[in-house]
Amino acid sequence: MEVSDYICTLCLAVLFILVSVGVNILIRVSTIKSSYDTLLQEGDFTKKEKLVKKKTETFTGVYWCLVTAVYLGWSLWTKQWDVTYMIWPVAAVLYAAMYGIVGMIMKLEK
Repeated sequence: MEVSDYICTLCLAVLFILVSVGVNILIRVSTIKSSYDTLLQEGDFTKKEKLVKKKTETFTGVYWCLVTAVYLGWSLWTKQWDVTYMIWPVAAVLYAAMYGIVGMIMKLEK
């Protein structure tokens, strides 16, 4: 790094410009694709997927309310807020697994 501060600042500015242009392109393209999927009812927007999502909404609400209640109860009881926060990453991974299982069960019932 034996270049001047001016050159380093200039290179950093060019990097930020390139990153912002890339993010702009990704957002524009994904927004257009998402709107096409919605209009054509493809991917997550098929009638079957929308029905499964509608049926699993109750599971999602109940699950996160229970996780929050367990977290608050455990934290208030033990007063170890520095340890009990670990429930959130565990709950997120468990949610993904349980959501997949519930979705499979809903699809099998059809």
